[in-house]
Amino acid sequence: MYIAIMKVENNRIAKYKDFDTQAESDAHVSGFISKFPSAFVYNNVSNIPYRDLWIVGTTVTAVPFIEPVDINALKVAAERAELMKMINIDTGTTPEAVAYQSGKVKQNLSK
Repeated sequence: MYIAIMKVENNRIAKYKDFDTQAESDAHVSGFISKFPSAFVYNNVSNIPYRDLWIVGTTVTAVPFIEPVDINALKVAAERAELMKMINIDTGTTPEAVAYQSGKVKQNLSK
């Protein structure tokens, strides 16, 4: 598969069109070269997902795309995990047992 890479932003494909042949892809680029002067054709013989293509000039490199991480969500999860460890160490019970013991049901659910 050939990709007419028309526009690149932040080293990633921003505008493209797929073609089965290089001739079709070349013709497309030639038809829009005045609007997209940096356009070029790339032979994606390995069928690499477009989001994994890193582009500098006309050099294309496969670099797996990593989704941004929500740091706050990770911090909350880490704090919750630490809290759960403290409950288990201090009381010798599971978090579920603590929940039951603090409610109306007073069962001994210790390990």
